[in-house]
Amino acid sequence: MLGDAAGFVDPVTGEGLHYALRSADLLARAIVDNRPETYASAVRSDFLPELITASSYANRFYHGSFCGGALLDRMIQMAAYSAEMRTILRDLFAGSQGYTDLRQRVGGSLPTILRECGSNLLWRGVETNLSSSSA
Repeated sequence: MLGDAAGFVDPVTGEGLHYALRSADLLARAIVDNRPETYASAVRSDFLPELITASSYANRFYHGSFCGGALLDRMIQMAAYSAEMRTILRDLFAGSQGYTDLRQRVGGSLPTILRECGSNLLWRGVETNLSSSSA
């Protein structure tokens, strides 16, 4: 009924401690309120939507493609050049960014991410040219 044993594990990150503690808290509250039958509906309304959404993202996350390459590889490459992308990924893996509003956040941040990537790639090219011309 709780945590990993109930399958409450993030399918993208593999993290389960948060869901183990949260499900234990929900069950304890239901028992203290002498209404253990409310536990299942509490889980469904509390964190199950996040896990269902994460489950719909997992296959694309690990096997999807973007701009001619593996999505995971592209995300790592973008994170190397974009502070905004690093922040989103950090928040996602730390659990402070949920999956239900992830698409909206990434979409809203995409102009910044692309600008940072383009700017950093451009400067990297300039630095490479300056290094090779001074050699």
